[in-house]
Amino acid sequence: MPFDPIKNTEDPSLENSTPATFKPLEKTIRTSQVLAGEIRKYIVQGRFKPGDSLPSERDLAKSFQVTRTVVREALRSLEQLRLVSVRQGSKVTVRDYLTSAGIEFVADLLLGSKDKPTDIMKDIAETWSVIGKAMMYYAVENFRPEDLDSLVEAVLAYIRESDKKDSDPRRLQGLDYEIQNRLMLSTGNRAMILLHNSMRHIYSHVAELFEPIVENPEFLAGGYTRLVHALSKGDARAAKKVFESYFDHGREALARGCD
Repeated sequence: MPFDPIKNTEDPSLENSTPATFKPLEKTIRTSQVLAGEIRKYIVQGRFKPGDSLPSERDLAKSFQVTRTVVREALRSLEQLRLVSVRQGSKVTVRDYLTSAGIEFVADLLLGSKDKPTDIMKDIAETWSVIGKAMMYYAVENFRPEDLDSLVEAVLAYIRESDKKDSDPRRLQGLDYEIQNRLMLSTGNRAMILLHNSMRHIYSHVAELFEPIVENPEFLAGGYTRLVHALSKGDARAAKKVFESYFDHGREALARGCD
């Protein structure tokens, strides 16, 4: 019997917002990823709670009108994200993402949670400020002088865009990230680089929520100009002050957006 999401939810308040049946998925080569995304939404929204068993492969396949192979691929993806526990010959169990999932799940929280986005954004803003500042401090301390020309190139690209009357926020965000990315790449620390990429992954999925950070591009352009000057002099302390101002500014801007 196909899985009925209404009959399988324990929270009556969810019944009005849950479709009577799943919609068939478009058959594409990425169908398993689309299916995994749909199940993630149900987990975020609390329709599947920690300890719950997901419907069988057969029921999921019938409900979403996909093959069981697609279902297995989707479940493997969810298992890699540490959202479910898959054991051969037994049911697939939902895990508590707060004790098992990684930071990459934050974007799902923003996109699928029933909570107000502003509540989650406050958490993200604080995390972004603390972790981002620490990473940039590390990057400054381990910056290699031979990478200065590459950094200058990225800073000049940002300045050119910030000078435009109709500067594009998305382009400014991308150029802002590129400056910090080149700083991080200069360290050669692969783990730190990958962590920075993970933060960027979250940022890119909800870029519009981070727009307040680049609403004053002249401020950031001035800061990055001082950054280049400090690094050219080997003054890590002055370079850190640039990022102290950057993240304080960004945290305040994000906080205003949450009000």
